[in-house]
Amino acid sequence: IADALRELLCKYDVFFFHSAAARGTAGTLRAVWVYPEGSASVLQPVPPREWASDAQLDVMMRGSDPSVRQAAWEALIGRQDPRSRGLVIDALRGISESDAGLRERLLSVALSGGFRVPYDLLGDLARGDPSGRIRWIALDALSEEPLGRRIAEGAINDPDESVRVRAMEVLTNSTR
Repeated sequence: IADALRELLCKYDVFFFHSAAARGTAGTLRAVWVYPEGSASVLQPVPPREWASDAQLDVMMRGSDPSVRQAAWEALIGRQDPRSRGLVIDALRGISESDAGLRERLLSVALSGGFRVPYDLLGDLARGDPSGRIRWIALDALSEEPLGRRIAEGAINDPDESVRVRAMEVLTNSTR
């Protein structure tokens, strides 16, 4: 089909979208975009935060593929509206996203991207998240805040060694 379309559309700029395929097999042709000759050279891909509607992101967030869910969550992190903010906070809390590895990546993206994660949420994550890595990231994010010392005092007995070490570092640095 793709070869026939190439032949038929040879006087146009054409983009073919193929879905992922098993190793050694061709993907399925899912969409064809056709533009007047020469006009598509200025087109560039944009992230979902710029093109996706709320409904599209909602579908992506419920998908089974973690990379698709991550793209949706990152799109919401990039938006500044209250709905998106609430959805991201629920995902970080584990309410709407249960994959700890994905939540860890989202927390890192949120913190490094300027998303204002509420201190009480960081405190909750540092004190009681099931993931040691998330507890470490949250404690680290609070390390320069007054709440960070109190959280670090409680984290001295954390079951995760890396969290205990970071707690000691926070306490040592806060006494200087």
